[in-house]
Amino acid sequence: MKQSHNSVPIQPRGFRIEQAARYIGVSPWFVEVAIRSKKIPAHKLGRHYVLFQEDLDNYIAGLRNGSAA
Repeated sequence: MKQSHNSVPIQPRGFRIEQAARYIGVSPWFVEVAIRSKKIPAHKLGRHYVLFQEDLDNYIAGLRNGSAA
């Protein structure tokens, strides 16, 4: 990534489905099903879903604690 001397690298605020799947170690299909069943919160921006890292972390923590299925 090329940067000028006064630019700041941009950190994405959320993941698309494929990125979220890689982050939690599952298939994109699994993430899509979890979104549709409202197990993982997602926000639709245009034709893409955006998932936030905090929501993914909470989902995984819930699985570990037995509160999400």
